[in-house]
Amino acid sequence: MCVGEDVEAERTCEQLRDREGADPVGGPPGRGLCATGLLLGALILASPSALRQHTATPATPGGRVVIIAVADLRWEDVSAGSTPTLWRMADQGSIGLLSVRAVGRHTGCAAGWLTLGAGNRADGSELDSGHECGPGLVAATDSGQLDKVRRSNRAASFAAHPGALGDALHAAGLRTAVVGNADGILGAADSRGQVDAQMDLAGESWGPASLVIVGVSELYKVDRSTRPSAVARVDRVVDVVTRFLRVGDVVLVVGFSDQAHGPPQLHVAVASGASWSPGVLRSASTGRTGFVQLIDVAPTVLEILGVRQPAVMVGQPWFRAAPRQGPLLGELRHFVDLSRAADVSKVTRRFFLDVFAAAQVVLYAGAALLLWRWGRGRFAAPALAALMEFVALGVALLPAASFAAQAVPWWRAGGVLFYPLVIAICATGALAARRVGCRFGSWAAVTAVAAASAGLLCADVLLGSPLQLSSLLGDSPILAGRFRGVGNIDFAVLSTTTLLAAGGVALALRRAGRPKVGIVAAAVIVLLALVLDGAPPFGADLGGAMALGPAALLLMLLLSRGRVSWPRAIASAAAGVVPAMIFAAYDYALPTSRQSHIGRFVGQVLHGGAWTVVHRRVIANIHQLTHPTYLVILLMAAIALGALLLPLGPGRRAPLATALAGHPELKFAFYAAAVCGLLGDALNDSGAAIAIATIAVAVPLALAMCSNALTRQRPQREQRGDRSGSRRRRRSGKC
Repeated sequence: MCVGEDVEAERTCEQLRDREGADPVGGPPGRGLCATGLLLGALILASPSALRQHTATPATPGGRVVIIAVADLRWEDVSAGSTPTLWRMADQGSIGLLSVRAVGRHTGCAAGWLTLGAGNRADGSELDSGHECGPGLVAATDSGQLDKVRRSNRAASFAAHPGALGDALHAAGLRTAVVGNADGILGAADSRGQVDAQMDLAGESWGPASLVIVGVSELYKVDRSTRPSAVARVDRVVDVVTRFLRVGDVVLVVGFSDQAHGPPQLHVAVASGASWSPGVLRSASTGRTGFVQLIDVAPTVLEILGVRQPAVMVGQPWFRAAPRQGPLLGELRHFVDLSRAADVSKVTRRFFLDVFAAAQVVLYAGAALLLWRWGRGRFAAPALAALMEFVALGVALLPAASFAAQAVPWWRAGGVLFYPLVIAICATGALAARRVGCRFGSWAAVTAVAAASAGLLCADVLLGSPLQLSSLLGDSPILAGRFRGVGNIDFAVLSTTTLLAAGGVALALRRAGRPKVGIVAAAVIVLLALVLDGAPPFGADLGGAMALGPAALLLMLLLSRGRVSWPRAIASAAAGVVPAMIFAAYDYALPTSRQSHIGRFVGQVLHGGAWTVVHRRVIANIHQLTHPTYLVILLMAAIALGALLLPLGPGRRAPLATALAGHPELKFAFYAAAVCGLLGDALNDSGAAIAIATIAVAVPLALAMCSNALTRQRPQREQRGDRSGSRRRRRSGKC
């Protein structure tokens, strides 16, 4: 996503569009497109994330890395009074929120240790079955079990290599040590299960070890009542550890797992010592300031010690992304608020998806009934058609409204405010769109909803995607699928609404007598969306760009009244992929510390490992296709689409064909949106979500277009009546 804040560039872009709108009808459209492309390219290169290079702060010569790994340590546990040592370390170092996502949704103690040592998401479910941590975990684990877990992880979807950290350090001639709980061996050991030293916490020197791991398990199985005393014990352990530190040591404090029986959470990440000054952490694996992952810990250790990161690690080193703004207390309150937002949205999302599906089902069932009656010559009352249009516009606004709601901290009330807030946004937007439709026609209402949704998401991308973080249809830092950029559902909503908005703008300008200007304006709109979606400094969505590019070219070909043949369709698809390839090459050319997942995937394609990613995405797609909520939406959408696209009576055209008669630009936009949804479904992981989200926006807008058709072509006997009856129909009519 874009973190661009260049106001002058945005103003220049607006002036450029104004000049294009003032061109004569016969003016060359290529000039405007070239200027827009150059401007967007300049924005990419000027993006702050594209210009800065970051590396982890190295240890001084002879320095060590000490990892204090505390199970389930959260920022809400840290305070100046109850944890003075942790508070001091956080105040003097760089801090962040740590996502500990491993293979499953819940990361137990063993999974956390294995993930830390692998630099990749590891599966420790077999070892975590007893819900033990610390000495209990070691007592319940034998060497044969560990060997089995290592082999199964290498063959699993993430192809993690537990012990990769120990292997890399031993290959560089460096030593490892485990202090305190013996379960730290799972993180420090190499692939053979070997560590160089194991010792108690008190009274022993750590010797020549370059990596020292201190495991603390006090918080793993405590309840709410005993947690404060357990947190105090953790701080005392950290205080003892600090007495063994030397000048030049780097200390990493990580809350490396979730609680044994609690829900997944965000945890503590601190980098202190050496030259880690007060600031906020970030890694290239998250791309968002303030967030790092457990898979980043091993690469951070290797970066600090000057050891090359092996290819089997997918995490990226931490770095200090920004100085701290204000006192530590304010930053920690912000982290606690972000953690609460992620936790509440995760819980609220389950019910919201059911509400979302129910709204779709009710709309599709009611609309299918009205359309079937229309096909039998039974026309709907104007008020009923107006209600269908209002509901359809509101349902189409629902995904965008869920993002817009993030501007209000509804999660502080525990999710109670979310539903009234979203309903208010949808109702207000639908009413405003209907007012536009009453003046210009249903096509204008559809265009207004599409433009508002696309504009909201584009603005969010330009601001660094704050509305997508922890949103119910966006990015969850706990699930850790994506921390920045354009996700699958975001892409589906953005691409569908952008294509429909472009078609609507072209239609409006044609009706105003400027058809060529309309084509240029549509091209500018889809080009802007393509860059924001696919460019690594902005959306970083390679699969989305590969889907939107061909769909955008198809729309431009149809708007220019070009004949669509198979050779042209294939050529358009090939040409549409070119921007995505440019984005991928650009990102791969960057240093590793600045690459997004696009550049890293290109590296996997070139050097091996890409099949693991592809296989994992195929499996995710299959799982989503069998999700009950998605299946219900697909079934009801298929019924509604059948009612829209098929002639429902003798001598009648299909309802959507009737509604789009005289509006070819919107018809072409619906074609392009369908193509984009199909390509997005095929090219993305969890692509089924893209198909569902595309349907959830496009089908309600198509139904809104048909609302006028439900009251058209009345028999003459229904059109006649007394004066009072006419007045009643006007009062109850659409407008």
